Amino acid sequence: MNHRPRRERTQPNRCKLNLIEEKALL
Repeated sequence: MNHRPRRERTQPNRCKLNLIEEKALL
C-alpha cells in the first residue's frame, strides 16, 4: 500500500472511504 504524503494527513483514507461509498451505492 502506498503511504500518502504528510500534507494529505488532513484527509485520512479519503480514497478508501470514497471507494466504500461507491460500493455501497451499487
